[in-house]
Amino acid sequence: GDAALCGEPVEERLAAVPGNGECADCMSSDPKRQPLPAWASTNLGVVFCIRCSGAHRKLGTHLSKVLSIKIDRWSDEQLAWMERLGNAQVNAELEAGLPAGVKPDLVSSSAEQVEAFIRAKYELGSFLAGGDGFVPPAPRRSLQEVGM
Repeated sequence: GDAALCGEPVEERLAAVPGNGECADCMSSDPKRQPLPAWASTNLGVVFCIRCSGAHRKLGTHLSKVLSIKIDRWSDEQLAWMERLGNAQVNAELEAGLPAGVKPDLVSSSAEQVEAFIRAKYELGSFLAGGDGFVPPAPRRSLQEVGM
C-alpha cells in the first residue's frame, strides 16, 4: 500500500483546494469566531469546523467518513480525491438551490440546527438545483441530555 501522511503535509494539501479555507457547512457573522476547518469527510470531499464534524459523524459512515486533518493518517488516494473536490466545487452543486438565510450561523445557531442543515444538505439533497429546500425540524433535546 501507499505511505500514509499525517499532520502538516495533509493540512497544506487540503488548504490549497478552492473553498477549503472555511467550513463547508456553516458561516460566521463574526469573522473572529470562524474556526479554520480541522476535520474532513473523505468520501464527500469537504472540510469543516469541529462543531460541524459532530453532525457529520451523526450522519453515519455510509454518508460521511470523518477524519481529523491534523491527527489522522491519510492515504495518497484519499488526499487526491479531496483535491479533486473541495468545498467550493461540492457546495456549488449541493447548495445550488440554497435559499438565502438558511445556512447556519456559528454564532446564533444551535448544534441541533446545524445538524438539521447538514442532514438536509448531504442526506436529503434539499439544496441541489431544483431541490425542495426542506430542512427537517431540529430535534428537541430532552432534559436528561442537557443534564437536568
